[in-house]
Amino acid sequence: MAEAFQQLCEEYFQQSLQTAPEEATILGLDSSHLSNPSEAGHAAQAATAEEYLMRLELVEKKALQRSEQLDYALIERRCRYLRHLYQHTNERYQNLNRGTLPHAVVQFQWAHLQETKELDGLLHRLEAVPNYLESLVGILREGLEKGKAPYRGIVEAVLKHELPGILKAYQSPAIATLERLDGVSVQQKRQLVQLQEQVAKTYQNYGRFLEEELLPGASGQYAIGAEDYQKRIRLAYAIDTDWQQLVAEARNRLDARSAQLVELAGEVVALPEYQKHSVDSPERLSALVTEVQSKKPLSPQAVIELYQGHLRHAEVFVRQSGSFALPDNFSLNLQIDLPGLPNAANWPAPLLKAKGEGIWALNSQPQGHSLAWSADLAIHEGIPGHYLQSAVWQDSYHQAKAPLRFFSVADFLAASNSYWGSNMATEGWAVYAEQWMLEQGFFGPEEALCVGVSHLIREARVVVDASLHCGRMGKDEAVKYLQDNAYLSPGQAQQEVLRYSWIPTQAACYALGRQGIEDLKEAVKTDQKDSFSEARFHQRLLQQGPIAPHLLSVLDLTKPD
Repeated sequence: MAEAFQQLCEEYFQQSLQTAPEEATILGLDSSHLSNPSEAGHAAQAATAEEYLMRLELVEKKALQRSEQLDYALIERRCRYLRHLYQHTNERYQNLNRGTLPHAVVQFQWAHLQETKELDGLLHRLEAVPNYLESLVGILREGLEKGKAPYRGIVEAVLKHELPGILKAYQSPAIATLERLDGVSVQQKRQLVQLQEQVAKTYQNYGRFLEEELLPGASGQYAIGAEDYQKRIRLAYAIDTDWQQLVAEARNRLDARSAQLVELAGEVVALPEYQKHSVDSPERLSALVTEVQSKKPLSPQAVIELYQGHLRHAEVFVRQSGSFALPDNFSLNLQIDLPGLPNAANWPAPLLKAKGEGIWALNSQPQGHSLAWSADLAIHEGIPGHYLQSAVWQDSYHQAKAPLRFFSVADFLAASNSYWGSNMATEGWAVYAEQWMLEQGFFGPEEALCVGVSHLIREARVVVDASLHCGRMGKDEAVKYLQDNAYLSPGQAQQEVLRYSWIPTQAACYALGRQGIEDLKEAVKTDQKDSFSEARFHQRLLQQGPIAPHLLSVLDLTKPD
């Protein structure tokens, strides 16, 4: 049974890579193709899901080892999720994240180029961008004709915020900088420049379609509905709790976090420069938060030195704690001002490349950074957050034949197929890491206050994301709720609400994932009593890969298979 099931897993893995070759790139496998965003491509993906659901019915699940049972659950839930999207939603007509997918995967591929021979694969993928976008425009037009166009606010956001960045990346000489590679031919350099121009022109045409055709016919509807929302969190996150109960629990946690924030603020107002402030009303607390987070680094070099200091401090702190096992070959590869990336981000090494190295990317422009927020961001994206998480995963899984748990582990892949299953583990861990460092006294008073605000935001996301999509809250009410309960400015709150309408359920995974990890930890403590080891718990949890905490049990984290 074990051998037959392993064969099923490997076949599913390979077939999934054929329909989504971008996944292969993230895993470090050779791929120079793009997926098919047309109706035929979606139908093929749904047919694959149906095929493997039928094959799983023939598997005697109880005869499998525990790790195999987890992989069984992942295949089953993912297939049911993809079938649900195809059969019962308009997702394929509305997902504009597919428009940015080619650019995102090219960026990733470019950042991780190590050998000249890999350049040909990147060139081939650039050649495929025009056909890909032509197919995407075709299905978006079909959606228009059927009255199933995407939400207007999303189309506007793509035109205003995403396309300009994409076009700038292809107009920039950075993508054509090949000095780090040896043996690049003149022909390859010439081809790369030509393809840059071709891709830029293709995205310009795509932008005109969005502005002239899609935007005028775009929808005012953003909510997916309670039934769809419940189905998505049950299949992707393994959460069976009713969405209304999830909201009620998040409100309770939000109340507790608000009380904690007052305590953290008390430490800040004790500092000389903040003694004019008080925390005796929400308005005064909001004024304090605004002032604390308004201070910025003075120069790009100051930004670099700020984060270098946080990352060094965090690594020393984590090693001395003994609560996390950093791999022997662990090192943090900080890269500055990669084109198109956010203020700070973890770009993990391709999983199946044993010699691959992750990237901790930093945008050095001062206006994008807050002095007080920077430490929390360094922990979330760095150590012991995503960067450490990715390093352990690469160390544990680079020899796996079918690492099913890593599908859609990159945000841009998850966004392109609307499947956020791995995010419960990835983002849940990073938020758990923030909380752990807060409890251990890593942060200074101003930094700790920002961590406290970040936890308010994550809990408020659960409330607002679910309430928006299930029809219990309108956009204006959502903006006000975030301002009142998470100390966001009107502009920040509006951006958050747009995000929730754009990628349903994703925003909820931060708090739900963290809570799932905390619940698992308490269960393991109860089981092991005096023999409980926090370091062992962390390592065993990370070694599971990006699997939703709600699928795991005490057995998975305490006993070998």
